[in-house]
Amino acid sequence: MFKFTLTLAALAAAASAGAAAQGPDSIRQRPTFELALGGFVTDHDAAIRVDSAALGRGTELDFADDLGFDLSKTVLRADAIMRLGDSGRHRFDASYFRLSRASTTILEETVQFGDQVFTYSADLDSQFRLAIAKLNYTYVVSRGMNHEFGVSAGVFMADVDLGLTAPDFGLSEREAVTLPLPTVGLRGQTEITERWTLKASTDLFFLETDDIAGSLADLRLSAEFAVTDHVALGAGYYYVTSDIEYTGSRDTLSLGYDYSGLVVFLNFRM
Repeated sequence: MFKFTLTLAALAAAASAGAAAQGPDSIRQRPTFELALGGFVTDHDAAIRVDSAALGRGTELDFADDLGFDLSKTVLRADAIMRLGDSGRHRFDASYFRLSRASTTILEETVQFGDQVFTYSADLDSQFRLAIAKLNYTYVVSRGMNHEFGVSAGVFMADVDLGLTAPDFGLSEREAVTLPLPTVGLRGQTEITERWTLKASTDLFFLETDDIAGSLADLRLSAEFAVTDHVALGAGYYYVTSDIEYTGSRDTLSLGYDYSGLVVFLNFRM
């Protein structure tokens, strides 16, 4: 995260220097709308625990070691930018991707998941689904011919669904929750040449209430090459780390989830 913060700081410094050197006539008119569609090769590491009001503290389950999930998968990812107004100061960013996992394994220990206890040596079927949707508003504090830099606020929406089934014992338990996490962050981009653009962003969440507590950091760095005025080919790297505890009406979910990966995409500009 330290290296990524340095990248954003460098973009901010470039933005400030550029703003001082450029006059009002040197503002670049950037696309009103951008839609990037690509393949996201994700690697993730996760652990989950679901406590029960009736049974108490649950067992912490590692997705790979305990549930046998494959931790790498390629999924479709969509990212969009919309700039509003003639000033170029206001923009909205949105992102979405979804991944799912399924596995069958033999339990090496007795585990408690929510209101169910799955015994040692049972055959366990597991299904996991995660959908991430993000929406951010950015106010561009500095912009010029070769840069754009702003501060943002938004929501990181995580839809988490994990189901465990032991068919031989007729046992099943499912935990599904949607976590709306308010975030603040930074966004910046710089046009290195007429065809090459470098973009970076970070979104952060730190909160503690009666229902939800924890932290999240969402980092992105990408580069794009303009093939035409309306189409660019790009590649980027994403990294998200989170540690969230959510208290519902009947149980408490603790989720530690990290994912990262490379994305290759086409960006359609209008």
